[in-house]
Amino acid sequence: MKSKYVIAILCAFVIIISSVGTYASLQVKEDNEKDEGLIVTSLKNGVFSAKLGIGKNADPIYSLNGNYQKEDKIVSCDGTVINGYKEGKFTGIFKGEYFEIKITVEEKPIIISGKLKLDKNKEDFNGEWYTDCKDGGGKNKTKCFGFVYPISYTMPDGSTITVETEDDWNGIKNWYESNPGVKEKPELQYPVDIIFEDDTIKTINNEKEMNGAYKYCWEKYTGWIKGTFQGMVDGKEIVIYQKDGIFTASLGIKGNKRPLVNLEGTYHRRGRSIIIQGREDNRFSGAFRGDNFIIRTQLRGEARAQIVYGLTRFDENYNSFTGIWSSRGLSSGNWISGSFN
Repeated sequence: MKSKYVIAILCAFVIIISSVGTYASLQVKEDNEKDEGLIVTSLKNGVFSAKLGIGKNADPIYSLNGNYQKEDKIVSCDGTVINGYKEGKFTGIFKGEYFEIKITVEEKPIIISGKLKLDKNKEDFNGEWYTDCKDGGGKNKTKCFGFVYPISYTMPDGSTITVETEDDWNGIKNWYESNPGVKEKPELQYPVDIIFEDDTIKTINNEKEMNGAYKYCWEKYTGWIKGTFQGMVDGKEIVIYQKDGIFTASLGIKGNKRPLVNLEGTYHRRGRSIIIQGREDNRFSGAFRGDNFIIRTQLRGEARAQIVYGLTRFDENYNSFTGIWSSRGLSSGNWISGSFN
C-alpha cells in the first residue's frame, strides 16, 4: 500500500474517532432530560449550508457549511467552503432578500452578492449572485479583462483621441467639457487587444466580439445559490427533546470495502432535518437534510471542529441510506452507509 494512501487513512481515522464533543448548534437534550415535547425557544444560532453554481450550470462550484446567528433582522454566518478539492473559509451577511458572502480559498478572496427568496418556513432559500467582475471591471473592482493600451476613440466631431494608459482619460473628459451640449458617445476604434485575469490576450475586431467578451464575463461571474438555515422558523428554533431512535453508520475510504469507522448513537427529527448525536463512548453530532449531510467532530484539546460532509441516497422507507463523503485533506468519493432504526 502506498505511503500516501496510508497517511490519508490514518488522518481520516484520527479526525473521526478522536471526537470528544460537539458543536453547540447541533446539541440536543440527553435521554435523561424530561420529555417536554415540542419546545419553542429564542434562536441565537443554527446550521447554515449552501451551494453556489456558475451561470446555468447545474453542478455547484462551491459548497458552504457552517453556523449562523440572527440579531434583529440580520443573519450572519461563517464556516468552511469547498471548491473542488480545495478548502477555505467564508463569512456572510443576509438582510431581507439581499446577501453578501466573502469566500477565501488559498488566500484569494472573492465577494459575491445578490438576492434570494425564502420558502414559507423561512428555512430553505434560492437566489442569484454576481461579483464585481460582471461588467468587465472598473475602478476598485477585480477585472475580468482590461484593454492593452494604447487605444483610440473617434469623437462625435470626427477627431481622434488616443488613451495611452488605464488612467489616461483626461483627453476624452476635456473634450466633453468643451462640448457640453454633445450627448453622443465616442466610438472605440477596432481592432483592440484585451487581456483577461489569467493574462490571456485576445484581439477584438468589432463591437459584436466586444459584446461577446462582456457576455463571457457576465456568465463567468454570475450564478445561482440555494441553501438552508436549519432550525429557523420566524426567528425561533423548534427543539424536539423526544428521542426518535437509534442511528448507526459506517464510513470507509474510496476503494476500500472495509469500514474505516463505525458510528453509533441516537437521532432526533427537527422539522425536516434529522439531528444525530453519538453516545458517550462514540461522540459525534450532525444533521441530515434531503440528500445532504454534515457530521461534526472535535479533536481533544482543539477548539476547531472537524467536518465530514457529503451526499446520501435513502431507501423507499427513508430508513437506510448510502452515500459519499469528504473531509479536510481527503478527496471526495469516500463511502458511507447507515440506518435510522
